[in-house]
Amino acid sequence: MRPALPMPSDAPDNLRKFLESDDPAMISMGLSMAKGSADASRLTLGQILGHYMFHGDKEIRSLAKTAFTKLAPSVPKVIVRKYWQAEYRTQPWVWDGWMQKMVSEVDEAGINPVYFLTRALVTGDEDTRGAIIGILGKIEDESSTVVAALVQMIDSVNNRSHLTNEKAAIALIEKIGGEQAVDALADLLGNNLKINEVVAESLGNLGDVRAVESLISVLSSDSKAVARALGTLGDARAVGPLIGILGVIFDSYKRPYYYGRKDISVAT
Repeated sequence: MRPALPMPSDAPDNLRKFLESDDPAMISMGLSMAKGSADASRLTLGQILGHYMFHGDKEIRSLAKTAFTKLAPSVPKVIVRKYWQAEYRTQPWVWDGWMQKMVSEVDEAGINPVYFLTRALVTGDEDTRGAIIGILGKIEDESSTVVAALVQMIDSVNNRSHLTNEKAAIALIEKIGGEQAVDALADLLGNNLKINEVVAESLGNLGDVRAVESLISVLSSDSKAVARALGTLGDARAVGPLIGILGVIFDSYKRPYYYGRKDISVAT
């Protein structure tokens, strides 16, 4: 067995960076560091539990299980054994009440549930994601971690016709609020018109003019919510772009329309 890595003086920060990485090698190093440490904080145990329950790599899950078993107090370990089976990782039904009970009990036992919930959020299927967003909306803790996970989930969207979970995630970011929410939402604006419209509505509700430039960058004749948000924010920088879009819309009505054989043009 590989010996546990010694912990440097700035271990808590380093450990968090390793455990939050997307690189399996980095996560493995973090788990080895954790096993050699006395860090059994709510944060660390939550991160380790997230890898144990939901990481896609079987070896990472095994390493995390070993670290959790070594570091966690007896009560959280009993709770996890009570509620969790490895096959639940891919079974959405467990989130219909069953896992919500585990979340509540784990939280009361001193482990921050945000970290294993956000791990499940970015790896789960649609039903799982929907349930987790609902649970996260009831937890007032580690908002920056929640926002980052929600953004990662939304960024993974392809051009689906239904964006139920994505809309719920954007609404939760708006609810969290503050500069972190504005920055996260502004960064989501891009080539997906449907996402842009939902994000723009939230940015308009948040009322922070720092989002103006990002909104202008995606303004088009098809982006009604973006135009409304810019109007709501009332920043002078948006006047020119909004007038330009109105001109484009007006010009579209000057083109000839064909009804049967008759060519009807709007008079200029």
